Amino acid sequence: MILNIQIQGNGLEQLINLTSELPGKLSKELAIVCNKTAKAHRKEIGKTIRDEVVVSAKVAIEPIRVVAKASATSLEARLKIDVTSRPSLKAYGARQKKKGVSYRISKKDKRKTIKNAFIVGKLGGHVFKRTTKKRFPILKLKGPSVAAVYQKNNLIEISEKQIEARLDFEAKRRVRAILVSIIRKRGKKSGLSTDQINQEIKSKLG
Repeated sequence: MILNIQIQGNGLEQLINLTSELPGKLSKELAIVCNKTAKAHRKEIGKTIRDEVVVSAKVAIEPIRVVAKASATSLEARLKIDVTSRPSLKAYGARQKKKGVSYRISKKDKRKTIKNAFIVGKLGGHVFKRTTKKRFPILKLKGPSVAAVYQKNNLIEISEKQIEARLDFEAKRRVRAILVSIIRKRGKKSGLSTDQINQEIKSKLG
């Protein structure tokens, strides 16, 4: 599953206006905005996943990768959610019970039990179940993939809103960073002290 991140929003207008007299600056700044947004959205997806299912932050973001970064010549970053990566059932709060192993996937549902399943501590504490009446072979049990949770709960709509807001936020951050840099350079040329420059930054940018 691929998510494309492209520039848009009010922060962009501010960035364009600010860099209009700085040759070659705009495309570089837009690439920075795209890449910072992609990196931040990876964590945002993880948090959104955790709002739906009972997994740790590490498990939620592990299958999410930034697979393409934006550049001055290609203003698009891409995130990929691996559809084949399924966490061990252990990640869903697996507990050994007399009749089997209980677990909980959705925060909206109660715990469920897989009869005759068992947890093997020596094998990483994962959940297994025999595939026949014999002792072996045994099958390691897994829960739904992050991609499946994302699709099932139609989280793409939430992603679109988060990306739009983050792009605007990151663009405004770059506007501030550029303005701070300009004020510092002008201040040094004018012979101002560091304290005086910092005071000017505070008075103009807050």
